[in-house]
Amino acid sequence: MSSNNAYLTVEDVAKRMRVSRSWVYKKAHAGVIPHVRIGAVIRFVEKDIETWINAHKVNGCLKV
Repeated sequence: MSSNNAYLTVEDVAKRMRVSRSWVYKKAHAGVIPHVRIGAVIRFVEKDIETWINAHKVNGCLKV
């Protein structure tokens, strides 16, 4: 498995996005962040998280 398809933990995603673990749990449970549930464990595919982050970028605009 390539590193881009590696599974990330809630802690990994929280650190990468610089948010709290509870924020990641809330968004995963709400179905906002793509994730995989393995029994009671939540994992995130690295490629899916990168795609999700890029899809939610806001481009700045120059206001004069």
